[in-house]
Amino acid sequence: MSLPSSAYPTSVLPITVHADRVARVLTAILLLLLTANVAIVYVQWSYGYFHPLSGLTNLFLLGGEANLPTYFSSGCLLTAGLCLGVIARASTDGLRWYWWVLCGGFIFLSLDESAQLHETILSTAAQHLLGKFKFPGFRQLWVPLALVLFAFAVPLGIRFIRRLPRWYAVRFFLCGAVYVFAAVGLEIAEGVMTVRKVDAVWLVFTVLVEESLETLAIICFIHALLRYLAHQNLGVQLAFAAPASAAGSSGP
Repeated sequence: MSLPSSAYPTSVLPITVHADRVARVLTAILLLLLTANVAIVYVQWSYGYFHPLSGLTNLFLLGGEANLPTYFSSGCLLTAGLCLGVIARASTDGLRWYWWVLCGGFIFLSLDESAQLHETILSTAAQHLLGKFKFPGFRQLWVPLALVLFAFAVPLGIRFIRRLPRWYAVRFFLCGAVYVFAAVGLEIAEGVMTVRKVDAVWLVFTVLVEESLETLAIICFIHALLRYLAHQNLGVQLAFAAPASAAGSSGP
């Protein structure tokens, strides 16, 4: 709903977002979480599960649920989704619906990261569709179904990337490739390692690499999206609309 010209604020607080600074801050947070994860796991393995610091394991465990790394990763995905939404809203060319699809996809991924939807919705669907088939090494049934969905999405993604300026096309492709490799490829590797009873140290290391690469790919994607927004000279103006009954009053 559009606001009348008189309803727009008379004073505006300008906030400038620098892509490089945002990327550096997000990367620093990722490194802190990774360091905390390694330190806590080391304490747990070296001094036993009854060490006081072992109680913090679930709080910092990459690959865990309902903890700080999950919150951070979900926030990064949501940030990417919001950036994509701004681009889609301002887009006037034939790429608009691609941007909207990506926006919806990343918002769903953000919700999935915090609510683990892929382990409920996709796994349930895979159980009905693929349950009679055997997939040696796959710890999660959602993985083969995700590969099928990915195969359908690839042609659309290639068509979209080819219509972007080269700088952004290369970075979008690399970010997507790293994310899929980590989220699906390393998940398969972890399943194979579990079946073959590989030493737990290697399994934990693989999980750390998987989660780190996933989040790093999203951070790089956010950086590219912010650069794209700056390149297109796009900005956001946020206005707070008061109820009609309070429009002429000075109080709430």
